[in-house]
Amino acid sequence: MSIINSENTRILNNTYEKFCNSIKFREGEDFYTENPVIYELSYNENPLGPGTLAKDVIRNHINFVHRYPPLGYSLLIDGLAKHLSIKPENFIITAGSVAAINLAIHQFTDPGDKVIYSKSSMPWYRWSVIGCNAIPVEIPLKKNMHHDLDCILKSIDSKTKVIILSNPHNPTGLYIQENELLSFYKRLPQNVLLLIDQAYYEYQTNQENKLIEILNDAPNLMLTRTFSKIHGLAGLRVGYGMSTEKNIQALKAKWLGSFPTITAISSYAATHALSDKEHLEKSYKFNQEIKDFIYKIADEYEIKYVKSEANFVLINIFDSIKNEKFFTNQNMALTCGYFFGYPEWVRLSFDKRKSDFLMKLTDIFKLEDLRK
Repeated sequence: MSIINSENTRILNNTYEKFCNSIKFREGEDFYTENPVIYELSYNENPLGPGTLAKDVIRNHINFVHRYPPLGYSLLIDGLAKHLSIKPENFIITAGSVAAINLAIHQFTDPGDKVIYSKSSMPWYRWSVIGCNAIPVEIPLKKNMHHDLDCILKSIDSKTKVIILSNPHNPTGLYIQENELLSFYKRLPQNVLLLIDQAYYEYQTNQENKLIEILNDAPNLMLTRTFSKIHGLAGLRVGYGMSTEKNIQALKAKWLGSFPTITAISSYAATHALSDKEHLEKSYKFNQEIKDFIYKIADEYEIKYVKSEANFVLINIFDSIKNEKFFTNQNMALTCGYFFGYPEWVRLSFDKRKSDFLMKLTDIFKLEDLRK
């Protein structure tokens, strides 16, 4: 990997500092309390937290934090292989799914190569691209806020090496059927890696497996998922990538060069979270119910929204910079649309204090000033 040039170093550090300053309230330990004053709706976390099985593992391993973690993560990988019906050789475990995405960009691009993704996507895509001196190519979403697959295809040239698509997409929550993605994949040059970020996969209404089923016969396809969302383990940073055995071996070689391991507690908590069907069903049900209620009160007060296949909802408040105050006045921290190029929208995830959260949201939706 080449040295990050001075201009890209400046861009990355300035962006990172702004990002950290925008969430300064999270830096203090007093934020991590059972009933915080702030309704944290900006990170798309599972407000129910981890399930019982993961909690038990975390408690059991507290006395063993002086031990180094496993290096092969075989229990977790075997659990994933059984759960998804693919071979253990198809997996790499990383510190969140963003680390798997970062590895792929660093392994499959050289300085000056291009990586294509939708313009409103999460900042880690761009940061990873710039971090290896590749060129980010940002394609605007269509008017309906879906990925513009046709425009992405037209943007491919001899320098294009990776295409990243989040599905469901963050920040819109919109989902592309896997048949459409398969058709898109078949139209790609063989030397262009299609990377599908499936961080919100478990929240989808229809959890398809067509992409996984072709994985071994798809040399330029990679999928990433995470334990940070429905499993409620965002603070432990566990994600994984799935691809052909050849691609996984290449990613492991890159991973070994920097050796960013996850902790033993993270590894075993994720292993047991995977089999906690009760918690997964509870989290999915909670998410569906709270979205339906938000849609209901939004319809009642004529607030526009995007129906989401994830654990957040995009809401139109005309001017997120000016009208954000109506949410912050209620101690609600959310993501304003100017952050991802849609200044008239806000993205909010949910709080487990369901009644209080929805009552506050209803009071905000009633405000006439919200429509100005």
